[in-house]
Amino acid sequence: MSRSRILARLLTLLRPMYWVMVISIAARILNFLAGTALLAVGVYAVVRFAGGEPLSSAIIVTMLAALALFKGAMRYIEQYTGHYVAFHLLAQLRYQFYDALEPQAPAGLQRLRSGDAVARVMADIDRIEPFYAHTIAPFFAAVIAPLALLAALGYFHILLALGLLPFLLLVGVIAPWIVYRASRAPAARTRRAAGEISALLTDSFQGIRDVLAFNYGERRRALLREAGERLRDAQAGLMRTGAIQNGVIEAMLAAGTLTLLALSVWLVQRGVLTVSDVPVIVTLGWMAFQPLLGVTGVINDFNGAMASAERLFELMDQTPAVQEPARPVPFPVNQPLHLRFEHVSFHYPQAIRNGNAQRVLDDVTFDVPFGRTVAIVGRSGAGKSTLLALLLRFWDPTDGRITLNGVDIREFSLTALRDHITVVSQNAHVFNASIRENIRLGKPSASDDEIIAAARAARLHEFVMTLPHGYDTQVGELGNRFSGGQRQRLALARAFLKDAPILVLDEATANLDPETERDIQDALHEMRQARTAIIIAHRLSAVRRADEILVLDNGRLVEHGTHEALLAHNGVYARLFAHQRDLWEDIYQEGIAA
Repeated sequence: MSRSRILARLLTLLRPMYWVMVISIAARILNFLAGTALLAVGVYAVVRFAGGEPLSSAIIVTMLAALALFKGAMRYIEQYTGHYVAFHLLAQLRYQFYDALEPQAPAGLQRLRSGDAVARVMADIDRIEPFYAHTIAPFFAAVIAPLALLAALGYFHILLALGLLPFLLLVGVIAPWIVYRASRAPAARTRRAAGEISALLTDSFQGIRDVLAFNYGERRRALLREAGERLRDAQAGLMRTGAIQNGVIEAMLAAGTLTLLALSVWLVQRGVLTVSDVPVIVTLGWMAFQPLLGVTGVINDFNGAMASAERLFELMDQTPAVQEPARPVPFPVNQPLHLRFEHVSFHYPQAIRNGNAQRVLDDVTFDVPFGRTVAIVGRSGAGKSTLLALLLRFWDPTDGRITLNGVDIREFSLTALRDHITVVSQNAHVFNASIRENIRLGKPSASDDEIIAAARAARLHEFVMTLPHGYDTQVGELGNRFSGGQRQRLALARAFLKDAPILVLDEATANLDPETERDIQDALHEMRQARTAIIIAHRLSAVRRADEILVLDNGRLVEHGTHEALLAHNGVYARLFAHQRDLWEDIYQEGIAA
């Protein structure tokens, strides 16, 4: 995305607060002019006093006090309005960022590390703050205020304005443009390196137990050092550019002031100006550079803001893998739901190699009538979880379609579709909130009695009652204060509370001990009454009660039937079952021997 498009997009966000920014710009210009007048009046008073023609002390003091108060008031207004605009627009940008990312998840974000996403939504958005708070108003002040002072110098003599103009152009236009071009690449590298460090730190914190268990700490530190060195080198490039810029500007400021002094002396010698005019003229000339310094000083911040905005918009502008229908079909509420997969095939976009797609699913067709329990089994990588992702429309089938009551699910709104499906997965996410709020995720309007009933069904209530704060206990980040089985039961309670007509269990009891698994299986069996249930499992003990078992192998549906029928068929399912039985017998024998 070009810089001009990024700039236009950031300015478009400013429209609702246009007049507030205008006030900030006006206040900055008036603040600067008041400061210039304050200094010029003081200098003129001193010159008159030194020349034996002092001005009235009362008038001078009154003027200086009034200018000082006015300058202070303008400074306050400028700072308040500028930051008011910046913080409100940054909050709006965060909302827009999340709104843009949510439809892309999870398909569009698979290659984005969570730490990098956090860096973009926090650090990158914060880096845009100087654009609104410290760039727009100074830019307008840098154009208008020097022109006003050039006009004042022209009042004394046009030669003074013409003599100072080239130096103002060098400081305010040419030098900033060169620095802007030179610092674009280092600014972009800085933001990328900062995002990489954030991602590495997030990965390290989240995986700290594995880092310690596998003695991986030194390697993680080495990766952080390498990323830190890349960030240091990029920042050093910015600092070098800034140092050169400051040196050139200081030289131009001195040269411009000396040129103005020389012209003033020359005009005094010819009787055009008086000696008392010279200090005032030099003061006005020196002050004409100050607004320009305010702009040149934020070039690196501006480049950083542009680089951060580019990273944000790059992610926000990705096309979601699935699209909301333009005119959604009403969802069949309070009706028995008949689910059907019709010749469904799927491959991931990145799985295309040499023009050939590596299919995860290949021409899969099956029915799940309302009230039936269907289990899907197969080896790892057979395509089981992909079926779930397609049902929830995380992806859309490459070929074929999925229907509910004969209607393609792509014709329903995503919200309506997902509201009628409950998913309990092996790695269900637990939020850093209370147990109560984690369960309430299934039904935000649920009462405490409903939450307790769901916890009882998930065999969680007794454990919660042993905790000092009960349902108000905080579960910690990623549920790290609970065991895997406790987190699993929390996710099950959430599913019980949602009470959707389609229940999907994706390895839902994988983290439970055998006794608790039996209790949960009984509860799930009760829950599956009068609703459609789909069970995805590796452990075949979890699917024996299913009305029908579907066997996937390399993305194809190779067998289907009841547990007994499939065993009698002596095919893929029978071999999977025999392998698991042998495995458990080996483990049991090893336990006895031990």
